[in-house]
Amino acid sequence: MSIKVQKIQRVGNSAAVLLPADWVARRGLKPGGKIRVEVTDQRITIFPDDEDVEVGVDAAYAKLVNGFLRRNKETLKRLAK
Repeated sequence: MSIKVQKIQRVGNSAAVLLPADWVARRGLKPGGKIRVEVTDQRITIFPDDEDVEVGVDAAYAKLVNGFLRRNKETLKRLAK
């Protein structure tokens, strides 16, 4: 895991945080693409949206794996400890 400090920028009446270009490129995302944002009291986690990622594997397989990971997220976290 790497930690990067990013500035919060004003966009109209809202605020925006720019994503590092290398993170975006490694995940096959494009400008205008979609991401998923998980917000808790202490943390914001950003995930590529399954439908917007260009991957080098079969899209149906990638969707299956991503669904499995999402459904079993807590179990996999406990197993990783």
